[in-house]
Amino acid sequence: MDRTDYRSHSELLREMVRQRLIQDYQIVPRSIIEQSTGRGETDRKSMVKGNAGTLVSARRRITPTTRPYPLPRWTQPFRDDNIHQTHTLSMGHRIQRLSYNPQSDAIEVVQYYSRFATNDPENVQTYHYHLWCPVLQRYTKVTQQFRKYADEYLWNKVDNLVCGDAGMKLFEGSRFRRIMFRIIPDDNITEPAKEAEYVNKFQRFKEYVSKQLLEDIGPEQMEIKVVTNANRTQQDDAPAGTDRFKNFRMPLKKGSTEKYQWMEMVMDSTFDTRRTYKIMLHWLVASAIKVEAQVQLLQRRCAQYGLRLVSFPQDSISSDVQLHPFIAPIVIPVSDNVNANAVEALVHTLGFIDDGEIRMNSSDLEKSGAFSDYTFPIPRPGRRLQLRTKQYVHSTGTIFFRLVKDVNDKAGMIVYENRRYINGDDELIKTARSIFAHLRNLASYGTADVGQHGKNAVQIPV
Repeated sequence: MDRTDYRSHSELLREMVRQRLIQDYQIVPRSIIEQSTGRGETDRKSMVKGNAGTLVSARRRITPTTRPYPLPRWTQPFRDDNIHQTHTLSMGHRIQRLSYNPQSDAIEVVQYYSRFATNDPENVQTYHYHLWCPVLQRYTKVTQQFRKYADEYLWNKVDNLVCGDAGMKLFEGSRFRRIMFRIIPDDNITEPAKEAEYVNKFQRFKEYVSKQLLEDIGPEQMEIKVVTNANRTQQDDAPAGTDRFKNFRMPLKKGSTEKYQWMEMVMDSTFDTRRTYKIMLHWLVASAIKVEAQVQLLQRRCAQYGLRLVSFPQDSISSDVQLHPFIAPIVIPVSDNVNANAVEALVHTLGFIDDGEIRMNSSDLEKSGAFSDYTFPIPRPGRRLQLRTKQYVHSTGTIFFRLVKDVNDKAGMIVYENRRYINGDDELIKTARSIFAHLRNLASYGTADVGQHGKNAVQIPV
């Protein structure tokens, strides 16, 4: 505890309980626990003890330097001798007991799980249904898979994150909350003077971010590479994947009397003037008020520096085809008469900007039904093949799409509207539908001119 920002074991224990409540655990009242002690040994054997862990490292030991403060009633210890502070939580098939033992100066976590709580074939159901797509004006077939039990949550790693281990990063399995933004470059940055001005704006933004971080580092120590037309290499032109990010921890605690809170700012490791720039905010130990204040400050700073910051759904970097269970993906097959490479070259004339590379599962593409006549590489038994696709974002921020190619170079587009940005704005929705009409005609005829094809041209209702 002497190397964390928590003032006592009680405060840390409450935060660990809070994290479990967020993950659908419920606090078991003392009366229920007393009733369970009267059950027979046969009933108790149906639960298997496992995953016992003790947080006893020096990082989590404490000799409180502040005066003790009374605990709320729900955090009072269940034991009559008031030696242990104990909390029992349950979600039915999993039970956890968290307690602080002052004799060993440790917080102990014991987990019990039920033997039957496994996702065998009987507990996994595939559901096929149709969703109405307002852009295509027709129903689209989609698929969802339902599992009765969630995957095992890595509480040992999460508890170490909660304890304040600065050397650890938030990982995907921790189900952290998140918000995503992209900085979208202007159309005229191809001019050297405009490009230099754009880079200068980003340098000012990076300097601001460096002052907000937990580590005392300067903008240069953030190790974010800046790529311009002057210093661009062949390697820089290669598609940038979604795994090239820098993670920085940002404290949200203001003053010694406030509760310990922090979040992660995740940024692209390369700032390329020809591409969008991704910024994500991830948090586990933070309140909504603190996060909202940080988001508003980020938006004001970008506006002050002249950077166009647009909100995007976090799943815009997901490998899944269907990003939302109630929003149908828009799939546009590229005509056999249209060269896929030509389409890739012409999308920039429509105002689309390179957004990097997204790796998608080929099996998911085949299951979607829209790519049934495509030929994808066959994965090895027991392995999922990752298919590389290029993603493009329109300069308006209203729409983005992925360009998929099979082994025969046959192409298709998976188009998504930026629902976080355009929802509720009729003008932005109209803009997105107009861009989609040009994109669909490009896939069908090899040109984006809607009026050129007369009655055959695609008209998108608004």
